[in-house]
Amino acid sequence: MGMKRLAMTAILAVLGAAGFAQKPAITFVTAAGEGEVINLKMRLSYPDAVEVDWGDGKAERYPVLDKSTDVAGRAAGKTVKIYSNDIVYFECASCGITELDISRAKGLQQLYCGRNAIERLDVSGNTRLVRIGANDNRLSSLDISRNKMLKGLFLQNNRLSFKSLDALFAALPPLKTRNENVTLRISGNSGTAVCNSVVAEEKNWTVDVSGDGTGGVAITLVTERAVGDEMIFEVRTAAESSVVVDWGDGKSMAYPSSKETSRIVGHLAAGNTVTLFSDNIIYLGCERNALTAVDITQAKGLEQFYCGYNRLTTLDVSRNNMLRRLGATENRLTELSLEHHPDLGGLYIQRNLMGEEALNRTIRQLPRLKPDQQRVNLRVEGNTGAAGCKADMAEYKNWKIDILNK
Repeated sequence: MGMKRLAMTAILAVLGAAGFAQKPAITFVTAAGEGEVINLKMRLSYPDAVEVDWGDGKAERYPVLDKSTDVAGRAAGKTVKIYSNDIVYFECASCGITELDISRAKGLQQLYCGRNAIERLDVSGNTRLVRIGANDNRLSSLDISRNKMLKGLFLQNNRLSFKSLDALFAALPPLKTRNENVTLRISGNSGTAVCNSVVAEEKNWTVDVSGDGTGGVAITLVTERAVGDEMIFEVRTAAESSVVVDWGDGKSMAYPSSKETSRIVGHLAAGNTVTLFSDNIIYLGCERNALTAVDITQAKGLEQFYCGYNRLTTLDVSRNNMLRRLGATENRLTELSLEHHPDLGGLYIQRNLMGEEALNRTIRQLPRLKPDQQRVNLRVEGNTGAAGCKADMAEYKNWKIDILNK
């Protein structure tokens, strides 16, 4: 009987290893250099073994218990694969991970992948998850709508906007009782201060930081593009964050953003209105999108705005008093008020429909700049009143204008 049992164990081990080799339960891409030690922790529902391919296509076998067990190896390539049918706990913090795929780890109950560089995390197939720790990554959104067993969620220091956080709160499962310990960590995200954390608290989640519920910036763009047409925006935010876009159908898509220019490409999904949501947008380029109207009045921190080559007839920047550059080339503007824009140092409104008096009013409102401007920073040619406007008034304020008439 003992020999039969040993034989069966050996057969199962071979079959298990063969099964592992076909489809890894967990795969991740790491920035760790070859030979660098990668430290993982795992737990199985019962003592057994896992196999790990550290990047060279060779699987190494490790015993793993039904309690947290250290598993360590040296990186032999960029993609690490872990084979097991029974992982319930997985920890891969501080492993230089840029991509993580846990879609086949169906029985996973706890995931801790903090202090990495993960931008996207799909947990939709991990319906048994009880705790997720993904702090200090680059997540701009997280869909937990299918994770009904969650009791702990730790997402501090990511790029979650108020819109992404509010969507997260709406998807949280209600807890039976309030825990004294923090069960939801959201501090250090761009949308934390203005998110509506009350929604989570009403579901008995204990939040580390409460938002005031005021919401962030919403920018509205009306277009004559047809449904399905491509639209392109360029954005920068004051810090690592995300910009959420509703392409017209009421659904939100989050895009990572930072101080560096990011390009957002999408397609008009329905209607004629696209809405951008951000907590700290400082730069927006929306040129060549067949726009007929824009509303940037909530974007009070906007420093640069470029809306040229559209079909705008009006532009309200009265609340955007931090603007340093404004580009509205080749639209249909007949007026532009620039009162109370002390930091403005570049204005590009060539080829609009502004008459002489309208241009003069705009020039009167320009701030005085430091002398010796090297480049043209005021462009008005192509407007109906350009030939007769008071270019000398702009020059008196040290603006370098693109026309010579006095």
